[in-house]
Amino acid sequence: MAESAHSYWDLIEPVLDEINIYDGEANFLKSIQPISRPLVLLYAAHFCQSEVCNGGFLQFFKNSTGVLCPEAIEGFKLIGMPQLASVIETAAALLGSPYPRDREARSNALLAASRLEENEL
Repeated sequence: MAESAHSYWDLIEPVLDEINIYDGEANFLKSIQPISRPLVLLYAAHFCQSEVCNGGFLQFFKNSTGVLCPEAIEGFKLIGMPQLASVIETAAALLGSPYPRDREARSNALLAASRLEENEL
């Protein structure tokens, strides 16, 4: 009989080194292909909440974790948090459509949306 997880972290931890959020959209999407979709969504929701709770949406979008935004939205819906998913969707919409998974494109979109200079952001 398979041992059950004691926390959601027990599910995420084994894929930490498998999901590539650092080398662009194509590498990210390739890295998640062999992983079950619900696990990818849980991973994304975890890192979204970690970044937002630590430094706000600015931190989430500016860091490599920002590539996870579409999956984080889907993940929060999956775990029964549609209102939180809606807040993230609203924030992400400020960066344009389609959502810019590329880190530099997100940074540029943040600057444009904020109407600030980079040193002010």
